[in-house]
Amino acid sequence: MSSSGVKKTVKAKGKVVKKPAATAKPGGTKKSGPTKKPAVKQELKQAATSTSGVEQSAEPAKLEVQQVGVQIVVKELEDVLIRDVGNKMAEDGRWPLIIDETGQASIFVRYTDTNYLNAVNPANMEPERMRIALLGAVRYGKPLVIDLMGCDMFHVVKERFDEIKEGLLDWVLDKTIVTEEKFNEITKKEDGPEYEEKMFWARMGDFKFWLMTNSEPEPDLLEKFYVIRVKPSPPKE
Repeated sequence: MSSSGVKKTVKAKGKVVKKPAATAKPGGTKKSGPTKKPAVKQELKQAATSTSGVEQSAEPAKLEVQQVGVQIVVKELEDVLIRDVGNKMAEDGRWPLIIDETGQASIFVRYTDTNYLNAVNPANMEPERMRIALLGAVRYGKPLVIDLMGCDMFHVVKERFDEIKEGLLDWVLDKTIVTEEKFNEITKKEDGPEYEEKMFWARMGDFKFWLMTNSEPEPDLLEKFYVIRVKPSPPKE
């Protein structure tokens, strides 16, 4: 009797032991809890990646706005600016705006056959001097160059042209300055035989207008002009 009772007790204990094993399922469910944490982290990571993706896509767009225009090095200036190889400027229809980051393009332009005006120099911005510079550029079919020298002075240039003739800068920009009607508006009898009307027609079709600066200009100029950015030459390998 006592021995069988012991056996029953053992069996009962065995059942007791098995019950916790059976109730271990909730514990198993708890174990699955930690496995969800990486999923949460993954979602947060994906959200962060999505946000950083927006920032990254915005940054190239900003750079694209800042870098509007054709990028060249100094040795390409003659082909792009003077000879217009590929007729890109002619097809575009706007006058060039040269953004010179090297300081060398300004030297190149001054030593080319141009009528060069420094917008920072008050003497260069005198209306009469500007008028003669414009007439000479039209008369001899060469570029009239105005260098802003990195200053926000385009409005001053316009005002000085307006002192010569209201709307004159617009005539230059839309190229109607080379028409007989507009040309006669800015000539004077005292200009002499060199600037008589009959002397203009042979070369006036070669007239050009170049605007220069050495820093990023105001945004509206990027729309009014064909932008050429002169970059430093890459280092030789």
